[in-house]
Amino acid sequence: MTAPAGWYASQNPGKLRWWDGTQWTEHECDAPAQVSSATQAPRVFQAPQSVHAAPVASASSGPQPGWYPVPGVSEVRWWDGQHWAPYSIGSRGPRGNWYATEPPGIAYVFGAIFLALGLMQLLLSTMSSGMAFAGIGPLLLGAFWMSAAIALSIVRSRPAPLAGAEVLDSIVQPLPGRAEGDGAAWIALTPRLSRWWSGVRWGEYVVEANRIRPTHGGAKTFRVLKVMAWVVIAIGVIAALVGVVLLIMLPPDLLSRAIGVIVLCSGLGLAVVGAILFPIIHMRRHAMLLPEHAPTPMYGAGA
Repeated sequence: MTAPAGWYASQNPGKLRWWDGTQWTEHECDAPAQVSSATQAPRVFQAPQSVHAAPVASASSGPQPGWYPVPGVSEVRWWDGQHWAPYSIGSRGPRGNWYATEPPGIAYVFGAIFLALGLMQLLLSTMSSGMAFAGIGPLLLGAFWMSAAIALSIVRSRPAPLAGAEVLDSIVQPLPGRAEGDGAAWIALTPRLSRWWSGVRWGEYVVEANRIRPTHGGAKTFRVLKVMAWVVIAIGVIAALVGVVLLIMLPPDLLSRAIGVIVLCSGLGLAVVGAILFPIIHMRRHAMLLPEHAPTPMYGAGA
């Protein structure tokens, strides 16, 4: 019978190698003490949840995912194997840019939408003095998303790291693939996202879209995103109320009615966007918050 997917003793002493249930992969990690002997029968470490293998960059694809000094800049950032990510190591340890959106194209789209709404409302304000402030909120949101997109684009444009210069400081441990006890594995928390369990503690690293990335500062990002959703809702509600007031106060001609309806619909649209953000943020909690409980290990004999 085919052995189940899991970590098995490798031919390399002191290493475990990932078996995906069908074939051996290239991913290896350090073995716990009790399986470090090559003569001992292999054991598979699993959890009741699904276990995913981490993506492994080939030797020709450049440096492996990890923390590296950025060439030409005095900072250390996370390299996901293809791009620099919005995570760096500062004086207080690893941290992420809470406003960064990956990939930056998403932020460009949001920025363009909000800027268009703001400019449209400013254009309408030239027809009514009571609407002068209506476009300020969307313009600020558009500028925010655009600045986030530009900042990440600048980070991604920097040269790739030098192979072999990876930073292995204790503040970034446990790094993905580094076992600290029995049951070390990538634990699937959702169908598309897995988090590294070192065998002792959850790591600040997840696998998503076939890339490994850190999640340091995720709890703060989670709170900030919720505040942002409330701000969008508040701006939308205020704009909708302004639209209602305009429909009541302006003369009942076609242009005035059109202005009031446009402002009202823009406000309702923003309020809906803010409300939609809440379930999206909740679904993304596994990428930002560490699980509260450890996975229950289940051991089986290797075939």
